Amino acid sequence: SPAAVLPPPFFDAQYPSARNYGSIGAVLGHEMTHGFDDTGHLLDGNGDQKDWWDPDTFNEFDKRADCLAQQYDEYGTEKPDWFDGKHVDGEATLGENIADEGGMRFAFQAFEKSHPTERKSMAAHRLFFTAFAQNWCEKDSKESAIDALWSDEHSPAKYRVLGVLSNFAPFSKAFQCPLGSPMNPRKKCELW
Repeated sequence: SPAAVLPPPFFDAQYPSARNYGSIGAVLGHEMTHGFDDTGHLLDGNGDQKDWWDPDTFNEFDKRADCLAQQYDEYGTEKPDWFDGKHVDGEATLGENIADEGGMRFAFQAFEKSHPTERKSMAAHRLFFTAFAQNWCEKDSKESAIDALWSDEHSPAKYRVLGVLSNFAPFSKAFQCPLGSPMNPRKKCELW
């Protein structure tokens, strides 16, 4: 039930807006983005399979989505012992990765638009990104982590955070990540 995610820590009227937008805003944006992910973009407003994008838009979308798939394919390779030599399947998790990327970006845009006085506040931005990261805070056993690589359409929680935030320049700026560092790579995947 969607109402199940509304209690703290996902939302509280007493929280600063940056925290609510980073948390529940990103979750809501994630769900809305599914309408435009690797399968959702193939359906029109009535749910019928129909080409409603022009060919150039399809080609550009596929090119940018391929960047994400390749990025996520690398996750897990940095710790081969943890996943017993396996890694994230960027194609199998693509729809969820697209939704994670879009959800966070759209929530950030909404936060900045609705709170113009906080637009330049790096403290508010850091709170937003920290709340986003806390959405996916979990501890898995090695066995469940390996099982999830082939049974879950979502990337492991750690990579849902690292992948999305490393592609987003405002995150790098807020936390002063040097260009070329893991959280501010020179090559970023940007779908939206």
